[in-house]
Amino acid sequence: MRQAPKRQPGAELVRALKRVNDLARFELGRVEVSKVPIRRMKTLARYGASSKAPLLARLSEPRRTATLVAVTRSLEAEAIDDALDLFALLTATRLISPARRKSSGDRLAMLPKLEKASQRLSAGSSTPGTRA
Repeated sequence: MRQAPKRQPGAELVRALKRVNDLARFELGRVEVSKVPIRRMKTLARYGASSKAPLLARLSEPRRTATLVAVTRSLEAEAIDDALDLFALLTATRLISPARRKSSGDRLAMLPKLEKASQRLSAGSSTPGTRA
């Protein structure tokens, strides 16, 4: 009970991708909003995310729909960003770090061989009358 649950990055990535999929099901990415200024969309999304449901229900119809579209699109973008961040973390911890550790271990294992070869090379070039 006292230990915090251990979070598995793979399971968290699955959960993040499910969140993206759930938000994408609304298909609001297809709604044409290019004529609406970005600042206005952000303002609507912020207002809708911070408001309670009864307040949103009392909004007049065009504004209510615009607010809900803005909130959903904002949440979808946020969910995609979170999933990509988690994927980058998972890639770094599970793929890149072990490969980097193995590579540095192989490099360290070669150091004695390189030292012997450099000693032979320096001994061969230090003898008088020989050309390198």
